[in-house]
Amino acid sequence: PRLPDITLRFLVPADAHAHADEPPTLSALLPVSIRPLHRELAGKRTLLFGVPSPFSPDCNDHLGTFIRTSSLLGEHGIDRILGVATEDVFVMHAWSQAHNLTGKRGEVTLASDGNGELCRRLNLSIDLSDEIMGARRRFRRFVMLVERDLSISRYALEPDDGTAVAVTSAVQVLGWFQ
Repeated sequence: PRLPDITLRFLVPADAHAHADEPPTLSALLPVSIRPLHRELAGKRTLLFGVPSPFSPDCNDHLGTFIRTSSLLGEHGIDRILGVATEDVFVMHAWSQAHNLTGKRGEVTLASDGNGELCRRLNLSIDLSDEIMGARRRFRRFVMLVERDLSISRYALEPDDGTAVAVTSAVQVLGWFQ
């Protein structure tokens, strides 16, 4: 399988648009950038993971596994670690800030799939409207290895409702490289 070509919203490092001799632009004032996923990931070996509810205890723990192991994953040839959720870009930005992620190279990056297109195209949506999650579709918890040619070479999907973290943590992913 191949990663679909869609557009996501990404956190932009605070100094990405800073020019002392120019007045700030709208893109300098907003912490996001709209980027095509294929262009963003082409040529990079990427771990892509999805969560149903940023800020929830399980999702915070899940993100934390990737933050804590990012250097070790880099030693195994991972160029990029990208987390996605069907939340809007402001929630994803706040979640990044809560985990001290700045969008700099080598860090875990978080992106918004606010319209759920990636979620739908990967067939990874789950309806949690009967839960405390609200009345819209969200990602099932997953992790996948996207190769430099954008093919998906490995993936793990949490069983059942996909909200617990059992098979998709970074520790489990490290086992892929043993």
